[in-house]
Amino acid sequence: MATYVPALHIAWVPSCRNRTCHAGSTSSSRAQEHTTLLGRAPSRTHHTRRARMGPLVDASRNFRRSEHVCMASVDHPQTNNKPLPRLELLDRICEPIVTLQDKVLNFWADLPGLKPLVVPEQFLKNDSSKFERVEDANASKASVLYIENLFYEADKFRKLHLEVAVSGVGLEVLHIVMYPRVEYDLPIYAVDIVGFKGRVTFCIADLCPFSNDLSLPLKTEAALEKLAKSTLIKDSPTRETPDWGLEIFSSQCAIIAPDTSDDVQSFLKFASGALEVLLAEAGPLARSDEGQILETLASQKRFSFHQLRNVKTRKVLEASMGTEWTDRYMTEIMFDYPEYP
Repeated sequence: MATYVPALHIAWVPSCRNRTCHAGSTSSSRAQEHTTLLGRAPSRTHHTRRARMGPLVDASRNFRRSEHVCMASVDHPQTNNKPLPRLELLDRICEPIVTLQDKVLNFWADLPGLKPLVVPEQFLKNDSSKFERVEDANASKASVLYIENLFYEADKFRKLHLEVAVSGVGLEVLHIVMYPRVEYDLPIYAVDIVGFKGRVTFCIADLCPFSNDLSLPLKTEAALEKLAKSTLIKDSPTRETPDWGLEIFSSQCAIIAPDTSDDVQSFLKFASGALEVLLAEAGPLARSDEGQILETLASQKRFSFHQLRNVKTRKVLEASMGTEWTDRYMTEIMFDYPEYP
């Protein structure tokens, strides 16, 4: 949100929906470097903020209910506010990714009810050299891809997913999504950082709205706006929102194509600050009423549906991991949706 960008989807790009946002332009060489990764659409700067749900339920194989995820045991130590396990791939990845990963795991370790989430064992660690390549034009260019995942759940979050990916050609990726339980009206925390040969080249963070009209609660939006003003550098190179991203991102989404270490550090402060905003809201939050639960459920389906529209991410994964594995990973693990009676 790429010799693989876990959805680099790379989700979370700011759209200038008649508001101040953190999107702009970048150099043509930098843009070309990431077009394949992000499936980036032509630049668009002004759009209506109306959510278009589309045929979410009828999208054939585009979704898998989260109940299908619980299939095998995960070998994670018990948390109980103890430090969470460190991914092995962090020894091969740039420092900013390590820094944000550590901060996020520290926040997670303090979440009430935190425990490992049971997922199919085949999705915990992956080495694409063990997979058969897809027989297409991309196969000859497929690079060895290593993916390592952590999965947790907590009292108010149905899935906490942190992924690190490293490719043989130098790509480095951190992908984080925190899906709230639909019984609580909370936004989805979504972050991606992309690096290449030790240098961060793209990063994005958002609290994706849970409302039908893509608006955040006034308190949340004000907190993010204040955070952006205090952390993000105004002149940092930025990007535009892909078409599919217009359906899921908030007006405060930050997307940066950093030129300097200061750009990177300012983004890290925004990304960790956005998580603090989310957790501050989650702490005292009570269970939603039935009407709000259904709206939150619809928003999570919307999030997954439109993330899966980024077909270039799928193609990159398929070139390394094959079609069957990619389909399951994207629809059951990365962008599933919850079941609710």
